Amino acid sequence: PGGPAPDARARLVESARAFVDTVAAQVTWRDELRRLRAELAAHANPVTRVRLIDAFVRKAAADSREVAAALAQLRRDATTAAPRLDDASFIELIRRAFMGETP
Repeated sequence: PGGPAPDARARLVESARAFVDTVAAQVTWRDELRRLRAELAAHANPVTRVRLIDAFVRKAAADSREVAAALAQLRRDATTAAPRLDDASFIELIRRAFMGETP
């Protein structure tokens, strides 16, 4: 209860993957993305993961208009697909997309 409907969730997952693909397409962020994935894999603490993802996303979006636009689209999709999605669930969705995991 409270989560998105299956079709809405699928659209949201696709949007998260598109965001990660946009980041990965940026030459300057490829190595950083690999580093982030290694750090996320090394840390089980959800607070640490949130901090890592938040810092990465903020830096990448500030550095690249394409990444900023993809992030804005992901936020719009999240608001539309799952208006009651909490921040922790949103970050977990992004983490899974970064790690290539199926939500």
